[in-house]
Amino acid sequence: MFHALAKPRDVTRSRAVSATTIVMLVGRPDTLLGERLVVSLGYSKAFSYTMLGGMAWSVWALVKAPPSLLDASIVVAFSLVVTDLISGLLHVVLDNPRSLALAPIRGLAQGFQRHHQNPSNIYEMPLYQHLYVMHMPLTFLFLAVLPFHEAGMYVVFLGMVIGLHVMQMAHLWAHLPPERVPSFVRVLHKTRVLLSKPQHDLHHAEPYDKDFCIMTGICNRPLNLVVTLIGPTTHWWLAIFLGCALSPLVLAFLMA
Repeated sequence: MFHALAKPRDVTRSRAVSATTIVMLVGRPDTLLGERLVVSLGYSKAFSYTMLGGMAWSVWALVKAPPSLLDASIVVAFSLVVTDLISGLLHVVLDNPRSLALAPIRGLAQGFQRHHQNPSNIYEMPLYQHLYVMHMPLTFLFLAVLPFHEAGMYVVFLGMVIGLHVMQMAHLWAHLPPERVPSFVRVLHKTRVLLSKPQHDLHHAEPYDKDFCIMTGICNRPLNLVVTLIGPTTHWWLAIFLGCALSPLVLAFLMA
């Protein structure tokens, strides 16, 4: 979903290792086209460690006060479906050429749109580099659910941890040359549990205006219909994305 975050090569040695500058890009830093968006976040592995701490805290809280199996199953299933949907909605937002005019997301939009020209870069980067871009939003999600101290909220967090990592891997596997796809993933592709390369290739055909979802693809048809109705370039997609991203938390809150 997010593409290539890499450490720039000109970071001075005097900077602390824990205060790394991240470059949002698609591919290696030495092959960039145009500008790079440099975001100083003190990234390093801090978000990864915080996410892991949040997972441990959530499991501990659920062991102490477990939700009903039915409620947990509903929340996890909903979170996984929503993960596929928000992956598509985020692509709609960032594949939109008009998003290049929005300063807060311009760098991300540039990265997503370059990905169409350089799709192989997604599997050429180190695996951790491909996955850790999810750890920052997951850290913020954990901080958002912590004050509620509700079992359902912790289930949402753990469900999204699983969902976002599966989503990133599904996107990577959908770009791998067929001979490099693991055998168990081929089974998941054939059974349509995960998005396959032929399915995802439909999105990588100009004008890149359909089949935006990158995990299971289950939400592609309804999303394609809505895109056809309201168009892919309206900024309303940003509000729709934010609403859908919050929906698992809303469901957990209502079920509490």
